Amino acid sequence: MNVLELNGLVRSFPGTLAVDRVSLSLRAGEIHGLVGGNGAGKSTLIRMIAGLITPDTGTICSNGVRMDVWDTNSAERAGIVTVHQEGEFFPTLSVAENTAHASGFPRTRGGLIDWATLHAQCQALLQGCPEQAHPQRLASSLSNSARQLIRLAAALHQKPQLLILDEPTAALSHHESEWLFQKIRQLKSDGGTVLYISHRLEEVLGNCDRVSVLRDGRLIATTPAADWTTAALITAMAASSSDETTNMTTSDATQTGHNALLPADETQFTEGPTPPGRNSAEAAIVITWPNSRRPEGVDKLPVARGQIVAIYGLIGSGRSSFAEKIMQLRERDGLSISINNQELTGDTPRRMLREGISLLPEDRLTQSVFATHTIRANVVLSSLYQTGICGLINTAVERRASHRVIHDFNVRCSGTEQTMQTLSGGNQQKLLLGRCLLGEPRLLILDEPTRGVDAAARLDLYQAIRDTASCGAAVLMLTSDLDEALEQADSVAVFRNGQLQQIFSAAPQQRSAVTAAAFGTNRGSDQAAPLQHPDSTDTAKSSATRTETTPSAADTSGRTPIGVNQRFLNRSEFILAVAVCGLILQLKTSASGFQLFSVLHAAAPWCVLSLAAMVVIIAGGIDISIGSILAVAAAAAANVLQQPLPAAISLPLALVTAIVTGACCGLINGWTAVRFHIHPIVVTLGTLTIFRGLVILMLGRNAITGIAPELHFLSLHEASGFRTGIVVAAGVVIAAAVWLRRTQTGRQLYAVGSSANAAFQCGLPVRRIRILSFVISGALAGLTGIMQLSSSMQMQGTLGNGWELTAIAAAVIGGVSIDGGRGTVIGVILGCILLRLSGTALVHWGIPDHHLQLFTGAMLFLAVAVGGSRRGGEHRHG
Repeated sequence: MNVLELNGLVRSFPGTLAVDRVSLSLRAGEIHGLVGGNGAGKSTLIRMIAGLITPDTGTICSNGVRMDVWDTNSAERAGIVTVHQEGEFFPTLSVAENTAHASGFPRTRGGLIDWATLHAQCQALLQGCPEQAHPQRLASSLSNSARQLIRLAAALHQKPQLLILDEPTAALSHHESEWLFQKIRQLKSDGGTVLYISHRLEEVLGNCDRVSVLRDGRLIATTPAADWTTAALITAMAASSSDETTNMTTSDATQTGHNALLPADETQFTEGPTPPGRNSAEAAIVITWPNSRRPEGVDKLPVARGQIVAIYGLIGSGRSSFAEKIMQLRERDGLSISINNQELTGDTPRRMLREGISLLPEDRLTQSVFATHTIRANVVLSSLYQTGICGLINTAVERRASHRVIHDFNVRCSGTEQTMQTLSGGNQQKLLLGRCLLGEPRLLILDEPTRGVDAAARLDLYQAIRDTASCGAAVLMLTSDLDEALEQADSVAVFRNGQLQQIFSAAPQQRSAVTAAAFGTNRGSDQAAPLQHPDSTDTAKSSATRTETTPSAADTSGRTPIGVNQRFLNRSEFILAVAVCGLILQLKTSASGFQLFSVLHAAAPWCVLSLAAMVVIIAGGIDISIGSILAVAAAAAANVLQQPLPAAISLPLALVTAIVTGACCGLINGWTAVRFHIHPIVVTLGTLTIFRGLVILMLGRNAITGIAPELHFLSLHEASGFRTGIVVAAGVVIAAAVWLRRTQTGRQLYAVGSSANAAFQCGLPVRRIRILSFVISGALAGLTGIMQLSSSMQMQGTLGNGWELTAIAAAVIGGVSIDGGRGTVIGVILGCILLRLSGTALVHWGIPDHHLQLFTGAMLFLAVAVGGSRRGGEHRHG
């Protein structure tokens, strides 16, 4: 019986056909291997099966039933669990919560989260797992291998009908991999199905029943694993799909000569043509690794002038890290670069540019392009010191240089003053390459130079790269496209596990050898090695990991998950509580007439408004319009109270009107930000002004007075003098604490703020949760509005003006992370009370009231600095 059938699935992205008419059946009780090279379509196929993306065409059948709608909910109902290759944890949540977001939280009879049961379930699923992390330990303090093991244990504990594992052993040691293989064989014996994706062919052949091969988005073959050999798999994956797609050079392009397998001694290299104006003695650039750190592979990478060397490797092989080390963008770990036996000593990217080393990064949009700047500004950026005079910009020289790049690279544009964001990806890439060449580099490093560009632009880039080499520059071309490496380079250097393994001549007949080196397999042996892990150094790594992640280490780390810790107060909250108590004692003893309940009464509306700010920040956003929302809601309630209605009707109606008005304003903010993918601060900056304008329209030029005196009960009970505002605020605080800590929706709010990508992979409704955070924030702001109205008994147009900044400050001082995913209700309340007490203390000490802003700003700065330091420590620990 087939648990899942894929029929003719097609999925394309702009300029790329990722999956092309793939039909695949997965049987019950089998381990099915899926292999393919970079760009074969494996990840896209997995995401379609998991329901994360939808196919353009084709059908999916689950247990023989055709599914007309297939999304994450459909995959979950079908019993499909996926452990992604780059799956994320929620770093600010505990281990127990991370395991529960995919499978669901246990509930009490009242529908609240049962934390005791959750922690027990977490301990049970980790039973026998090589990683024994404490259920309440923060995920940010775990190592990569520990996170992967917990992900795998959580997925296996669900006993899925179909378990999809994408490169599951990439971060695991040999011992940990053995544990995984034992578990998936047990799942198979229980009738479950495993789809196993890996670049480690020995694992695939040693543990799978059938193996399917993907190449260029197409399914090449599906046969029993016993019929495959390692060599046959490599051949199937490495074969060129078609001459049309691999032969990207024009008929009149002149290729540089291909060399034989390169010698280790750089002095045996044949130099390319000597460029005009350069000394021919500049022969070879040599990149060297220290021998003490080279247990395998090659310790030197020589690159001759005029030569193109392709750096090839699978995803995660360390290609980009190697380029960044050369440019001093990360620690070199002993890596050295020398030209003519003289080692380059530049220790910053700027100095490496001056040394003649230039890098075109892989991520064009985030690492290279200044989208809103002109072509001229982008092109000359790296060579401003050459075009300027005494530090002043020479616009004429810049224009000439930009025109030359546009002409030489055949860039289609209207002129040098056109902005980069209006150009196609191919034209942007040409200009960036031109920017690199303006500095006349001795070594040009190109990381995936043709990714995301069309075929015509790719031809132009190839020609430009060859022209650059023919002028004497040495070129390192980092690529995951084997066809590109073999056709455009003189030699191919293969990386695996962050190390240079072998260097080959760039000839078509070397295809299988290059692929075998990238996969770390021996073409001379066709025997599969089940349960064997290719990394010989992982045993030591496993020992280090075990030392780092033992239960005792977790227990003594001092880190407990925010919102679910067993202590009443965490460390930052304890410090705030001490500060609050200290101020109260000081004012009690030194300030005559100080009344604590008066301060708490004045702080009550601020506490509710600070919770409104907190909810959005925890979800990963920010709302700077809550002060205006407060005013709109209060104005709407005041207008209701002006109507000739009995108090028994007008008062509840005004209360509901304020809350609903605030919720509607929040809905506008949330929907706009999510629907149009606009940062919340931009949206709420606009609505801040719009809502304030609505207040003016509702009030005219006059304040609303003569509010029904019955409304005053929300603030103060006249007969007894009891401060009811404190009770209202306390009720909101308790409700917020229960919602955020004890309900699944509340914990999902933390999850989305902690990692939206991880939440999406878990099937959480990320967009809905973000909108909900704005709606609840708006409702709380509306409640604050009517609370303030009941206190002042008049509505003025300036009500709430600037209050949002104080509310946000109170939330951040109370421990809410501005990055999202972290914060507690009690911390926010303590932060709010501390600010109110500080204002009272400053008045008592004779300090002008406006100095409170200075004090608030200093506390906010300190809170952000401490929070950033804490998060940095957690990341370093993990």
